[in-house]
Amino acid sequence: MDHLSSYGSNEAGLSAGAIDCFRRLDKGEWRSPIFAELLALEARDRDGCLTLLEIGCGLGFDGDHALQKKVAALAGRVIGVEPDPDVVPQPVFTELHRCLIEQAPIEPESVDLAFSVMVMEHVPDPAAFLGAVHRVLRKGGVYWGFTVNRRHWFSIASTVASRLHLKTAYLQWLNGANDKEDYLDYPTFYRLNSAAAFRCGDPKFAHVYTRSYGAVDAAAGYVAGPLKGVVKAFETARVRLGGGRIGFLVRLEK
Repeated sequence: MDHLSSYGSNEAGLSAGAIDCFRRLDKGEWRSPIFAELLALEARDRDGCLTLLEIGCGLGFDGDHALQKKVAALAGRVIGVEPDPDVVPQPVFTELHRCLIEQAPIEPESVDLAFSVMVMEHVPDPAAFLGAVHRVLRKGGVYWGFTVNRRHWFSIASTVASRLHLKTAYLQWLNGANDKEDYLDYPTFYRLNSAAAFRCGDPKFAHVYTRSYGAVDAAAGYVAGPLKGVVKAFETARVRLGGGRIGFLVRLEK
């Protein structure tokens, strides 16, 4: 089970507000505003003018441009990293790097709060990614990563569909979208989105907290018709037996 784990301290620096956010995620509230609230809680607890880093910033905050503006307003300096040359980020960044975080020329120990939304499943080299995050964070700085759970069957289904070149077509059919750009089918590796990925080797961070999240019936949104009921019943049984939920998040503190 990877529903909850931590090392470094019992609560790994979590506030009561953060724990309440997790409960709301598991009750089925939409994830994006809650992710933004978790970042706002971190910013509120820190003094001075923040430097904020968004990794994978081109499509908005979890696809939401209005929410991205609100998150950017938390900081005085806002750094964006976007490696896709075909994606044009919003003009909310004081500094923008069109490359991977591993290649971004960001000063060491200059970032107070970093985050990524639905990026970690696309990371091919976890050690390089985490090394880059660790390098740019100040001592006491925090990274939040929001992604999908590698140990959930959805990740396996997504991998198979991607290898068969069916994922984008399936999502368009399911959601009735006509614009292929709605579903950018980036390669997925699922190497950095489970608790096990943060228990291997010597940890670079002082505190690590990982958790699966999401409503029990969240996976039912990825199927149609009578399969929704089947998936919901299956997921309910899985969670009762200790299985992880569809989403995965991590908080790393340097």
